[in-house]
Amino acid sequence: MCLAVLSADQLNNCKKFEEFTELLWQTDYSIIPDIVDITKKLMDENIICNALIVNIIDMISYKNRKNLRFYHSLFKELVDKLIVTIPSHYYFSCQPLQAALIKTECYDGDTPEEYIDKNLDEIYQIYPKQTINYCLFWDDAQTLECLALLPKFKFNVRLSNGLNLLDTAAMFGSEKCFEYLLANNAKVTQKTLENAFFGNNCRILEICCESFNITQKCLDNAIKSHHNEYACEIIEKFGFDFSWDSTLFFFNLKMFFYKLNNINDINVYDSNHDTALIVAAKIGLAYIVELLLKNGANTEVYDHFKEYPIMHAVENNHLKSFGLILQNGADFEAKDHIGWTTILYSALHNRIDITNKLIEKKAINSIQDKYGKNALCIASYNCSVEVASALIDAGIDMDVGDKNNWNGLFIASANNSLEIVKIFIERGCNIERRDKWGNTPFMVACVKNSFDVIKYLKEKNADINATSNSGKTALMLAADNNCIEVVKLLLDFGAKKDIKDCNG
Repeated sequence: MCLAVLSADQLNNCKKFEEFTELLWQTDYSIIPDIVDITKKLMDENIICNALIVNIIDMISYKNRKNLRFYHSLFKELVDKLIVTIPSHYYFSCQPLQAALIKTECYDGDTPEEYIDKNLDEIYQIYPKQTINYCLFWDDAQTLECLALLPKFKFNVRLSNGLNLLDTAAMFGSEKCFEYLLANNAKVTQKTLENAFFGNNCRILEICCESFNITQKCLDNAIKSHHNEYACEIIEKFGFDFSWDSTLFFFNLKMFFYKLNNINDINVYDSNHDTALIVAAKIGLAYIVELLLKNGANTEVYDHFKEYPIMHAVENNHLKSFGLILQNGADFEAKDHIGWTTILYSALHNRIDITNKLIEKKAINSIQDKYGKNALCIASYNCSVEVASALIDAGIDMDVGDKNNWNGLFIASANNSLEIVKIFIERGCNIERRDKWGNTPFMVACVKNSFDVIKYLKEKNADINATSNSGKTALMLAADNNCIEVVKLLLDFGAKKDIKDCNG
């Protein structure tokens, strides 16, 4: 399809981004200074942001772990020159990279347990020496033969990755180990062939193709691992299509544009029931999102779970992509498969900036999910303090409850979310509200061992002797649920011991 709707500058920016990601796959130490300079320029031009560059290097290094030393060196250079900072609590896909960055004081996070006592060279090895995983990863067939002599060794064992030894060797492109396993009666299956397209070893592929046919899964795996020449050969020979996420999730922009330029409908669904916009919104590639929207991408498409692009942007905290989709007329009141709208996603994930934008759009009306929860209930469940405050300030109904008549105060009391409870009480929420069983928030806090909330509600004069529909007091409920420390606390408060429930 023609992408002429974009300006020359926008097309140029897309081209720069594509060329940048291609550089990252080359793993050539001599070009690290060039990559660092290009990264700074792209960030200065707002083509990529800090979070995106962290995500790109993390994901590419995950798919290319044999070159971990290169990606660690590149990352360290970017951090040392203050070009990139790693967000706190960032979840690394490539855990060896995380460990190496912590070891060299580039990231202040928790070292993955398996790398705690490892030095840098051991981290770069990915797996400990003298292990099956190490042999298969680095194609050390000689050591694998020695391990096979041990009494407990089994050729048909499944590793922690869920694959057997032969499939793992195929995935790593380890030809010597693969042939050794074949010689010991390992069987090639369709799954072996599919995994071979990750490893891209010609001999392994040749052996697997003798018994099984190439499928779209094979093509997707080749694209995920950036084996683009082979991928194009498969497309030309078999006419297979490939998924959007095989390109964008692994930052294979070359194949993304290949697919985009060979479709007639920009809203076409792939085999995963995703459109290009859905996947771009998940990842937060704002330039790609803008490109798609300007060429007619529909904001009202949804995936298998009926999640819309705007919901994916919120879920993954991609503010710029969210803004672009919203500006292009996305229906922020559309519901997913459980009745959630965009504001509920924002409340769940504590996206205060996005919540404020939705408040401006009057998105906090009486929308509830299929269980009766509104955005304030969801914010309370996830202890999203900023979002809860913003929603109440904007006039959301604090008394809306779910099917059990639990409003946000009940939910926060159950979760010991003291800050949320304080917000409700300070804004005038009824401290003695009853759920469908006649329980109060104080009773719920007692059953859930929410000590901070129990003490706070007592200070705010909650009735510690209130009874439920069955005549139960908080003391009875705590005793019934074996909450011994709560029972002691309630007795210290002076809770009555002589009240009888409906059963006497």
